[in-house]
Amino acid sequence: MGFAVGNHLYNCTGPGALAQDWGVCGEGCHKMPSGQNDRCYNATCGAYSPWDVWACGWDNVGDGNPMINYHCSYGRKVGWQWCTNGCAWGSWNDYCY
Repeated sequence: MGFAVGNHLYNCTGPGALAQDWGVCGEGCHKMPSGQNDRCYNATCGAYSPWDVWACGWDNVGDGNPMINYHCSYGRKVGWQWCTNGCAWGSWNDYCY
């Protein structure tokens, strides 16, 4: 899309139609396969309710962004950090590289 702002979701009703900005995706946009609407990433930390850990977006945090390392504190998402090159599994805490 021309003149679009990164990490925003837009609704387009047809070719050449004016796009509606549905707002910013704080954790980034999840590009879906053809035929499905894109959506915002939205991690959840329920799987980590017994622990206070850092977990990559692909590591049991629901619809988490794989380029974000999430701070999960006893089942609550309390913060995150964007990873420059990717997020890797650690023996206890995951980490950015």
